[in-house]
Amino acid sequence: MQTKEKILQQAILLFAQTGFAGVSMRSLAKAVDISAATLYHHFPDKNTLYRQAMHRAFSDKALVFDEIWRMRCSDRDKLRRVSVAPIFRDCAKAS
Repeated sequence: MQTKEKILQQAILLFAQTGFAGVSMRSLAKAVDISAATLYHHFPDKNTLYRQAMHRAFSDKALVFDEIWRMRCSDRDKLRRVSVAPIFRDCAKAS
């Protein structure tokens, strides 16, 4: 796995656990076992890292929501389908 990919995966996990304010670039670099300089080589600042991590975390989920909202069924059924969609299984594991 490439360094940037490792950084994004760990960033997603840390942001989910502690929020934006709870993650420092230094603590993230330590968690990925890289230097802060290497981290900044891939991401110039924390905001850029956060945006890319959130995009990565939610981009595939948007496809599921779009598919469900286009279905010809009641709003109640759509909400039920969203609540049991596989995307929420990851949330249960992380808790």
